[in-house]
Amino acid sequence: MYQHFFSQGKEKKNDIYLNLVMDYIPDTLYKILRYYYKIKYQFPNMLGKIYSYQMFRALAYIHNLSICHRDIKPQNVLVDTKLNRLVLCDFGSAKKLKRGEPNVAYICSRWVESIFGELT
Repeated sequence: MYQHFFSQGKEKKNDIYLNLVMDYIPDTLYKILRYYYKIKYQFPNMLGKIYSYQMFRALAYIHNLSICHRDIKPQNVLVDTKLNRLVLCDFGSAKKLKRGEPNVAYICSRWVESIFGELT
């Protein structure tokens, strides 16, 4: 993170937003996997190893801080294909785990919940 600042909502003046200035990372793992699928080309084994290593390092780091991400999916994994750099993002559902504090076993996004609610 390079910088942060607060801004006021345009429509609702009482809304205050926290803005974070970070590196620009152009792609997601989802877009890259979809690209290889569309061109009917097997995902390169070496990229899988490089990305897996970085992902496990990121998970080990946040685990060491007692942070549970709770929303890991290919759309929340940013990838800089020029540097083969992977970054875990979207910590909106993350939680700092505390000993003795209860945790919910399952969480999901509201739109997912509404879709599955209609199906049941």
